[in-house]
Amino acid sequence: MSEDVVVPLDLSDDVILALAKEAHAQNITLNQLMVNIIKAAVEKEMRTNPQPSEQGTGGQSVQ
Repeated sequence: MSEDVVVPLDLSDDVILALAKEAHAQNITLNQLMVNIIKAAVEKEMRTNPQPSEQGTGGQSVQ
């Protein structure tokens, strides 16, 4: 399942320009590049810091 989410970012003009150039080099939109970057960061975080499964705990966190 996919759900669109709005993520406000405060980026300098220099960073936006660099990202736009990278998007152009990859022949994708700036928006798609940002989605790719954010997805990769979330996936990396999930691999680095997996959340404990709530299955079998009655919805309560395990301590």
